[in-house]
Amino acid sequence: MASALLATHLPPGVSARAVAAVMRRPDLWLTAVRSAGRLRSDAGGVPIDYFRFRQQTQSGGTGNEPIEPHDLIDFLKWARGVRKVLG
Repeated sequence: MASALLATHLPPGVSARAVAAVMRRPDLWLTAVRSAGRLRSDAGGVPIDYFRFRQQTQSGGTGNEPIEPHDLIDFLKWARGVRKVLG
């Protein structure tokens, strides 16, 4: 049930494997929730086309490929660091 709830709030391409990788990292949970909220276009966040563009510039391909768990963890670490610096 929790995974189904999470799946409705994730950007396209975020797999169950990527979610599982984050679930093993409680230090990143708050950052993951904040990031998911910012990336939801229906919540006034980042449009999906921009999200796909960022995937493509990071990994190549079409931007529609699934996000690898290590890429999601790296992104969340980066986002947490930026938040600490910017306050």
